[in-house]
Amino acid sequence: FGFARILSDLIPHHQQIFHSNVFFSGVSIPEPDTTEPLEKRFCNVSPFALQIMKSCLAMDPSLRLSCEELLQLPYFQEEGGAPWGREAERLGRRHDRGSRRRQAGVQYLPQLPHSNISPAPDTKRQVKHKYHLPNI
Repeated sequence: FGFARILSDLIPHHQQIFHSNVFFSGVSIPEPDTTEPLEKRFCNVSPFALQIMKSCLAMDPSLRLSCEELLQLPYFQEEGGAPWGREAERLGRRHDRGSRRRQAGVQYLPQLPHSNISPAPDTKRQVKHKYHLPNI
């Protein structure tokens, strides 16, 4: 298990769930030979980003921060960062209003090139044939 090498060992509750799962009967949890802390694995990441990762990836769910607590961490509060919360919603709505006017008919789902916007066949453009069988 790669997560144990980077994060830590499973907590007792997770071990109990693992051992009671029929799928894993007779299988033991391997012990990692070496550990690799997040700091080493992500050496080019800022300390604030590492703090976020550690807060989200804590093995014990009771030690993980809530979304509200995460938003209070320096990563989201440092000057020049992206706006969050109500300010971001307000700015996003203002941006959306302007972009909607300029980009009428924007498709948010992937589209095949040169295809109709609607997945339903366009019967107006199809040529009606006498025969209902396709040409081979």
